[in-house]
Amino acid sequence: MCAKCSDDGHFERTSAPHQAKITDPIHYPKYPNFYGECTVHGRKVDLFIALPNGRMIALEAKDSSSGLNSVKRLNNDTAAKAKHFATEGGKNIVNVALLSGVFKLSSLVSAQNSGLFLVWSHDLDGFIEWVKSQT
Repeated sequence: MCAKCSDDGHFERTSAPHQAKITDPIHYPKYPNFYGECTVHGRKVDLFIALPNGRMIALEAKDSSSGLNSVKRLNNDTAAKAKHFATEGGKNIVNVALLSGVFKLSSLVSAQNSGLFLVWSHDLDGFIEWVKSQT
């Protein structure tokens, strides 16, 4: 990330207000900023990223070493948060799981059906380009 924000498409990590407990959209980061680990509407996220179109990404990084483990890591944890954020933030919060490792196909399909967008860690460049295109 860049040390200083500019119009070059780089993001800057800023401190989340209110002891990192975000309860109101007025406290969301402004593009091109993001918050590190914080609590958004009562649920922890790894990154809370502002998009150019005013929406937010609630990103959870998940690593799984087996298909069985993927059910807990992805479906019981991250997909449940996606449902919570859909209730609290509506369409203003895009729920993303940044994945690495082994996941059962059925777990991936179930997570997507619950409103979670999946991004593989080996395709970060594609994800960053998608983020920048959200105008």
